[in-house]
Amino acid sequence: MGVLSAAVLTATLAQAQPAPAPPATTTVASPADPPNAPIAPAAAEPGPDWQLIGGIAGIVLGTGLAVVGLYSTLRVTDINDDSDFNAYRSRIPSNRNACEAARDGEQVSATGQPDPGHIADLCDEGETLQILQGIAIPTSLLVGLAGWVLVGTSDTWCGTGDGAVQIATWVGPAGGGLGITARF
Repeated sequence: MGVLSAAVLTATLAQAQPAPAPPATTTVASPADPPNAPIAPAAAEPGPDWQLIGGIAGIVLGTGLAVVGLYSTLRVTDINDDSDFNAYRSRIPSNRNACEAARDGEQVSATGQPDPGHIADLCDEGETLQILQGIAIPTSLLVGLAGWVLVGTSDTWCGTGDGAVQIATWVGPAGGGLGITARF
C-alpha cells in the first residue's frame, strides 16, 4: 500500500505544476538546410609554422656553436704555438707538466723569462677553451642537424604531408635500422 500511495502522490504533484511557456520567437529553417544539420565550426586562421621557426633557430644556434668551437680550436693551437710557452715548456723536465710548474711559480731561467705567471694564464685559458671546444663542437652538430630535420619536415617548407626529409625506423628478426630519405 505504501508504494501505491507514493505513485499517486507523484502523479498529483506533476499535474499541479504549470506547463512551461512557449518560446517567444520561432525560427524558420531554410529549405536547403536539413532540420538537424550540425553547425560547422569556424575555420581557424593558420598560425605560424613553429616547426619551421624552431628549425631555423636550431640552424642558427648550431652555426653559432660551431663558430665558438672553431674559435676555441684556433686559439688553443695559437697557445700551443706561443713562443714563450714553448720556451718555458722546453726547459721543464719531460716528467713534469709545464702548466703545473708555471702555477707553482717555478723559474726556468736566471732572467725570469718567460714569466711563469704569464705561462700559467696561457695554460688556464687553454684548458678553459679545450672544455668549451669539447662541448661546443658536438652540440653544434646535434643542434644543427635537429634544425635541418625540423626545417626539412615542416609543412611550410615542403607542403602538408609530403616531407622533403622523411625519417623511417624499422625492426625485423635480424635487427633494426633508421633510414633518412631526402627529396630535392
